[in-house]
Amino acid sequence: MKKIIKTLRIIAFALILASLLFACAAPRAAETVFLNEDSANGYRIGGRGPGGGIIFYHDADGFIMSDTGETAYYLEASPANLSRFVWASPGATNREVPGTETAIGTGRKNTAIILVIDPGASAALTAKNFSTTVDGITFSDWFLPSRDELFQLYINRAIVGITSSQEFWSSSQSNFWDVFALDFGFGEQVTGVKNDPGVVCPIRAF
Repeated sequence: MKKIIKTLRIIAFALILASLLFACAAPRAAETVFLNEDSANGYRIGGRGPGGGIIFYHDADGFIMSDTGETAYYLEASPANLSRFVWASPGATNREVPGTETAIGTGRKNTAIILVIDPGASAALTAKNFSTTVDGITFSDWFLPSRDELFQLYINRAIVGITSSQEFWSSSQSNFWDVFALDFGFGEQVTGVKNDPGVVCPIRAF
């Protein structure tokens, strides 16, 4: 009887061990990094947006644009060559720019605020003056991304075609002297002084 019980215990242990090994070896579902398609309208991350840029962000629920209160669902990045500019104009490098925010949906308002306080601010002015024409329609609503919008651009930088490892400017002020930027070489959020050059990549929402 003892031998039978011992045998049953060995069999039970073997079954438990086999089930654990199978669970470890079973393939896991792939992690979803981003939504890459919206079948309702054909736009997708990595595809062209209405303004001719590359779509790098999609929120199926939408996000609120802080300047108008409208709901947008996508962000597209400028297909133009990226250039470096200082954030503030000479004489305004320590000028306070109150009211800039960091969230997705705030970059366009940030850009407008910057240019009210400092009309010659090179980074914001370059993004604001950027425009594209697609099928006879001109899109002139490009802007300097907020801190969080810039981070989404970094996540999908390869899809957009960005290979630069330099620091990119955001439109979000950190304090009166510094601005949030993102190091595209290491993926680190940093701050930069306003008279240092940084890469400007205009984006737009739709």
